[in-house]
Amino acid sequence: MSAKRRAILYITRKKGKTILLLLCFFVILVLISTALEINSASEISGANLRKAFKGYFKVAASPEAETEISIDEDFVSSVMALGGLKSYNAQRSCYMTVPKLILKPGRFTAEGSTKARMTTLISNTDSSRNSYFMMDMLTLSEGHHISENSSEAALISRTLADQNGLKIGDTISAVITEDVTGDADIRGQEFSFQIEGIFEEKEIFQTEENAPECTLVSNYIFIDQSSGNKIRTLLDGGHPQGYEGSVTFFVDDPEEMNQIVNKLKESMGDAAGSLEITENNSAYEQAMIPLKKLSSMTEVMTVVIAVIGCGIISLLLLLWERDRIHEIGLLMSVGIKKSGIFFQQFMECGLIFAAAFLLAVIVSFPAARQIGSVLYHNTVAEAKEDMGSPDAYEAYQNRYNQTAALEAEPEFEVNLSGWALAGLGGIGLVLVIVSVTVSFAAAARKKPKELLIIME
Repeated sequence: MSAKRRAILYITRKKGKTILLLLCFFVILVLISTALEINSASEISGANLRKAFKGYFKVAASPEAETEISIDEDFVSSVMALGGLKSYNAQRSCYMTVPKLILKPGRFTAEGSTKARMTTLISNTDSSRNSYFMMDMLTLSEGHHISENSSEAALISRTLADQNGLKIGDTISAVITEDVTGDADIRGQEFSFQIEGIFEEKEIFQTEENAPECTLVSNYIFIDQSSGNKIRTLLDGGHPQGYEGSVTFFVDDPEEMNQIVNKLKESMGDAAGSLEITENNSAYEQAMIPLKKLSSMTEVMTVVIAVIGCGIISLLLLLWERDRIHEIGLLMSVGIKKSGIFFQQFMECGLIFAAAFLLAVIVSFPAARQIGSVLYHNTVAEAKEDMGSPDAYEAYQNRYNQTAALEAEPEFEVNLSGWALAGLGGIGLVLVIVSVTVSFAAAARKKPKELLIIME
């Protein structure tokens, strides 16, 4: 009779032991499956967060550096070549006169000065990556953002649009005047821009009383990088000095932020001391705290449950093995090898495990959804407390990574995953092998005659 046939006969004949072992396996596998499914959900949510949050670092020339370094296009290209970066935003700013526009009134309007027509032009590689939009202080209400490929394009505020009757597609112009530069050779140069977007202020910007018009955010005009470079080159006497502001680099994966920054410093050598590098990965790190805690918790739970479960199953099989010594002795005496007897007991335990596995998967999924939701919200609450208060936490999230990222704060959802099922099957298989090995070891060391004598 084959080992498989003997195994089936045994588990059908010993119904009490079969049911008890099935229940033990079922409870252990439900607990392990629940932990694995929650762990898998936290990993998936973490991966989604890594895509949602815009981890970035800013690079600028250090004002205290002994050696000057130019943050120019060549520098930007060398940083992008390091890898792991999805995009960048280089920014320039300058004052220009907009003679045909009515600006939001400020100090110079009250004084009747010609500077009342002067505002700030901010050029960007990608205006959506500008800190005003990134930090959700400004939001685009019409049109689209300026991109790297844009030319002679502008974004203006709702205030400017309403005051001047402007709409998407209209053209505005900026002129270099004596209020902008003392260089008479370039005065009168005019630059035209087509309005591609209109933004609104989401915050009430606090400005000093009688602040100049050019410092009022409502009067800011965001333009494309190509136009900004042309204007800056003229104002710098034909020799642009690089980006006077910082360049922001956006990473593909916030987890790799430190690695990329360290690689940049290594590539710069001694010149790295001339750079001022500011990492902004805090929003991602804070949002990941609950998920990391939950992941660690479920990993510990899995190990503890597996070890305890293995001990319980091994103890049961070891106790029952004493009742099977005569059976084992008879099987060995008729020529059945120890490996065949071991395989029979492995099949007995394995078949019961397979039934428990199917039941556990069915039961653990809804349990994991409920338990996972409770555990996740508890860890989120702890993270909020660690930041001082729930309000401080929300304010922090809103400030450092826009509403879209906050909305992406893992909607924690547990789903059946292949990884969790494979993990459960693997752990269960190890549990069966170890338990059967431990229980069979004592009998395996003896000869058939010794086993039969023990029973007598």
